[in-house]
Amino acid sequence: MDTHYKLAIFDIGNTLFAIDMEGIVRYLAALTQHSVAEVSHLLRPDETYALFETGKISETNFCQHLSEQLGYPLSVNEFRMAWNNIFGDIFPEIPAILQNLRCHKTRIVALSNTNITHERAFMQLYPELMLLFDEIYCSHHLHLAKPDIAIYEKVMAYEKAHPQEAIFFDDKAENVRAAQDVGIHSVLAIPNENIQNPLFHSS
Repeated sequence: MDTHYKLAIFDIGNTLFAIDMEGIVRYLAALTQHSVAEVSHLLRPDETYALFETGKISETNFCQHLSEQLGYPLSVNEFRMAWNNIFGDIFPEIPAILQNLRCHKTRIVALSNTNITHERAFMQLYPELMLLFDEIYCSHHLHLAKPDIAIYEKVMAYEKAHPQEAIFFDDKAENVRAAQDVGIHSVLAIPNENIQNPLFHSS
């Protein structure tokens, strides 16, 4: 087995491990004594969420924004407990795939739309997995988010790589299409199905 890509780029949530965003809603419903339906309605994503994901407002400011949406005075600790109630199991094939790539001297990086709260959490929850990456690019550090093509161009520049040398996996079709527009070979990630095959070919 050999890989013909110099750079493998992986999304994180629902590509490396399971994510259940409804966990936030369930936690906040129990905390605030709203119904799940009420919390879902109150927490509709807005511009402030995008600002948090791109590192343009602080965790404290975002916590205050959620408090206003909910009509409940969230402490920062309550916010973190709720916001991090999303993380599930690592998809079983992922560690072996990453180890195989390392054996073939392929550079491995992650590219995630994520905020400081979630980054701290997944680095603590999955330390051995995250150590397999040469670099982890997060939207809140880059001040850009997928599917903006500028984020892919920035990663290519940081990596000093040509798009044709890279392969990208993401669970969202719009992010895959944007990376393809940059010239990166891109695959819609389906856990347990299609990550291994595009990476490796018989030598």
